[in-house]
Amino acid sequence: LLKKPHFIPNSFDPIIKHLLGFPIPVIAAINGHAFAAGFMLALACDYRVMKSQKAWLSMNEILFGGPIPRSFSALFNGKCTDSTVVRKVFLEAHRFTAQEALEAKLVDEIVQGDSEAVFQGAMNLALRLSHLPRLGVYGLIKVSTPSPLFSLLSIHHHHHHHLLLLLFCF
Repeated sequence: LLKKPHFIPNSFDPIIKHLLGFPIPVIAAINGHAFAAGFMLALACDYRVMKSQKAWLSMNEILFGGPIPRSFSALFNGKCTDSTVVRKVFLEAHRFTAQEALEAKLVDEIVQGDSEAVFQGAMNLALRLSHLPRLGVYGLIKVSTPSPLFSLLSIHHHHHHHLLLLLFCF
């Protein structure tokens, strides 16, 4: 970030905005470690399915003196209101196992097995949710739900999409 200070606001934040306002459920399949921007990318999704073993979530910037972008803290605080979890994430660089992430409500499901099992778990969740965006208001409700996160990131979407699932594998 220090070498490319405009990367987050010019490249990464637009992706986060798009995911947050996407008009259908967005599911992250986390099949390994999701640190820093990878963690934030997963958090920008509506649902997160994580591999039960050999996978961590972490914001380790404090360990090497990296600043936390405002959009990262806004995103996290918009998704998590537990001050103990916020402290563990940002001030302690805690590496959350899948079970800890589930208990902290950072992920929605954990899946036993390999990457294919995680992908299948995410697909199964997508199928269970696929009826929700059919009336066309899912995205409108997402962006109209009051949140300081949305105002900070100035989310405005006018696109119509016909996908059921976005997967980000880390």
